[in-house]
Parts: sequence; C-alpha cells; structure tokens
Amino acid sequence: AVVSTQSTGAGRAIGKQVTLSREVVGYDLRNMCERLRSSSHISRCHRCLEAGAAEDRSKVCNLQPIDKSVYDLLGRCLDPNPLTRITAEEALKHEFLVGPPPPPPLTRKF
Repeated sequence: AVVSTQSTGAGRAIGKQVTLSREVVGYDLRNMCERLRSSSHISRCHRCLEAGAAEDRSKVCNLQPIDKSVYDLLGRCLDPNPLTRITAEEALKHEFLVGPPPPPPLTRKF
C-alpha cells in the first residue's frame, strides 16, 4: 500500500529500517478533514441539531468551502519522509498562509 511504501522509503532515506506490524490503507486527507469538520460543526450548531443532521448528513448547514491549498500544506506537513517534508520556513511561505498574489494594478488608458 501507499502508506507502507512511503514509510519504509522514508526510513531508508535517513538510514533507518521501518518494520510495520500490518498493512494500513491510506486515507484520503481531504475526505477525512471534511468528515471531521462536518461532525464538529453538527455538534455545535443549533440549526443542525434541530434539523436532525446528526442522523441525516443531508441536513447539515452549507459550510464555506475550504481552499484546496490547505490540503496541500497539510499533506506536505504530514509527509513521513523528513527529507521531503516541508520545513517550517517553507510552510510559513505557503500560499495558504500568505494568500494568493495580489492582482496586477489597473492601468487606465487616456
């Protein structure tokens, strides 16, 4: 599986041997985060609780979409290989934290 290959490869890259007790299927980070966010929201939202969203997920409030750059940053922070994992300095310069570049200034033609 992807997780075991990444883990053993990361260990080899730093001169360590990794032994895994069983093969674990990797998770889709975006899907997992969205499910956790939805569950957390339902437990704190009076409208969702009154609508019965805990039993029927189709009744959850519409949540603001999350910028996909956050998943890129999170995935790079959680990289099991310390040689390819994003550094703190790189993370602070990531698009999610600094925002997209500003648009070019408008120029008026007279």
